[in-house]
Amino acid sequence: MKKTVFSLAFLVGTLAFLLAAVSPARAESITVYSSPATTTAASVAGTQGAGFDQSLTTQLTSGSNQSVYLSGLTFSPALYNIDGTFTHIPIGAPIDTQVVNLPGSVLGYPWGVGPSGFFLDTFMLPINFSNASLSGAGCTDDGGYVFLNGNLINIGLSEYNTTYFSDSTQTHFVAGINQLVIADNNFGGQPSGAAFYATISYTTGGGPAPAPEPTTMLLLGLGLVGLAGVKRKFKK
Repeated sequence: MKKTVFSLAFLVGTLAFLLAAVSPARAESITVYSSPATTTAASVAGTQGAGFDQSLTTQLTSGSNQSVYLSGLTFSPALYNIDGTFTHIPIGAPIDTQVVNLPGSVLGYPWGVGPSGFFLDTFMLPINFSNASLSGAGCTDDGGYVFLNGNLINIGLSEYNTTYFSDSTQTHFVAGINQLVIADNNFGGQPSGAAFYATISYTTGGGPAPAPEPTTMLLLGLGLVGLAGVKRKFKK
């Protein structure tokens, strides 16, 4: 009888441990979008009513890590559309998406003037994320480029037409803070501005769970001992 009770307790303990050792996978998503409440922006000096110079344009569109070009810039909350840009809100954008301007944009008649520069939105990914992907769309006045953590993922944003972009390269995503940057190239002069959104999908869990703490193991052991005692009493 003792052998039977021990076998039953061992089986129950093994099943409990195996169930606790696997964490179920969960699909998660985050959506970011242009808004003065969440988007920050920085203008490039000397670009009021003008586009990036050829050197910077070449560097940005060459696929080099874009974060180098942000190091000397000061980011502040993006402005609500004050310079009269004709930038459209892209198709499929969340209802709260807004057209935003860069610092230095000024109101005018029939439209104002704005510089070229960068818009920045951030999102967080947990340490155990996997299978990450990003998809979104945007418009910029007059043209623009999209970067994820310094990696160029699109160079075709325009003022009137919705341009879609996506990225599923896992090395472009990091645990912690991620940066989505929209470069607004005002090569046509006069107003500048942007509107954009992106949804980030990823999976968490689906692998080994953290090792049980000593207290947890002690409680499990006491429970098995109690189960064995009940079984012995029932047999008597």
